[in-house]
Amino acid sequence: MDRDTFVPQSAGGHVTEGHEESDLSIRGIVTSAVVLAVCGFSSFVLMALFLKVLPWAQTQMFGPPAPLTPVQQQLEQERRAPVKEVEVEGRPEWYASESSAVGRGRMETHLNRTFPDPRLQYDDVRDMQTFLTSEEAWLGSTGKDAQGNVHISIDSAMDLIAKRGLPPVSGPFVAPTLPPAVPLVPAPTGRK
Repeated sequence: MDRDTFVPQSAGGHVTEGHEESDLSIRGIVTSAVVLAVCGFSSFVLMALFLKVLPWAQTQMFGPPAPLTPVQQQLEQERRAPVKEVEVEGRPEWYASESSAVGRGRMETHLNRTFPDPRLQYDDVRDMQTFLTSEEAWLGSTGKDAQGNVHISIDSAMDLIAKRGLPPVSGPFVAPTLPPAVPLVPAPTGRK
């Protein structure tokens, strides 16, 4: 394209060198900022008025609130009661430390007051280690439960099966039966 013979398609017909100076207008920026500030302030005022009027409007529409039941009164008293420090047994030391930078002890107190148990695990690795240890201890133990069932250690059970084999099946082998097949019925057609 030859720039010396360039003719724009617009009716203006003149091309000047340099840049467009009217793209950015300080007046437009200031006007937009003022409009934005006025809209934000008016939204704030309207929301404040709405929140002041809302309880009155609810009372007018639905009547006064019903009195609390004894259970609700007890829950409200518990919610407003002073909070006792909680035990942090079974949780990592960094969690229990009142002087830690995070202040987890105070946070735990707040969580106990706000959300009922059970909550998420604090130290899932430790919990899984405890679970694994208890399961291994049970699999390695022998004993008798309250119903009279006797259990032996898993190692002893594997040794017995390896020596004696599986117990014989009593009675004839019966394959599992499936329910009888439902006959297919053709769909009705519109023609007769």
